[in-house]
Amino acid sequence: MMGMVIAVSLACVALGTQLLLIPVLAVDSYQLFLGAVAVSSIYGGGTAGLVTLLISGLGKLYFFMPSNVLAVDSEVAVRMLLFLAIAGVICWIGGRFHASERWLAAVLTSIGDALIATDRRGRIRFMNPAAEALSGWSEEAAVKRNLCEVIHLRDRASGSTMALHDSMPVVSVPAQDPEPSLFCGTLRSAGRRSRSVSGC
Repeated sequence: MMGMVIAVSLACVALGTQLLLIPVLAVDSYQLFLGAVAVSSIYGGGTAGLVTLLISGLGKLYFFMPSNVLAVDSEVAVRMLLFLAIAGVICWIGGRFHASERWLAAVLTSIGDALIATDRRGRIRFMNPAAEALSGWSEEAAVKRNLCEVIHLRDRASGSTMALHDSMPVVSVPAQDPEPSLFCGTLRSAGRRSRSVSGC
C-alpha cells in the first residue's frame, strides 16, 4: 500500500514540477519523470514504478501533447517511445533491487544468532529479533543510536566493563592465529540483566 502512495505522489510531483518549469524545460523533456520512476521502483518495487510510469505517461500526453495525437511530430513520438522503454528498464532494475533488499532483510531477521548492523559511525541501522531479545532493546528504540549506548560488554573473568570503539572489532583474527579469537564475556541489557556471551 505504501508503495502505491509513493508511486502516485512521485508522479504528481514530477507532473507539477514540469508544469511549473514549462518556460525553462522543453515540452518533450523526460528527466523528471525518469527520476520519479527510478525512486518509485527502488522504494516501492517494480509495480510502484510501473504505476508512476503510467501516471507520468498519461499526464505527459494530457498536459504536454497536442489534442490531435496524429499531429505529433515523429521526433516527439520517438522520444516518448524511448522514454517508455528506458523507464520500463528502470522499473525492472529498481524492482529487482527492491525485491533483493526485502529478501535480504527477511534472511537477516530470521537468523537465530543475534545480529546488529551499524554504519561507519557506529550507529545502529538494523537489529534482528535475536539481538532484540539478547540486548533488551527494540529495533525501533535502538536504530540511530550509537552501538556503545545499546551494548555494554563485561569481561567474564575480571568483571570490568569493556568499551566498544570503532577501531576495536568484537571478532578479531590475530596474524599468527589461524583461528578467530572471539569475544567472551557478559552482555548487559537495557533492563540491567546480564547474559553470558561466548564464542570461544
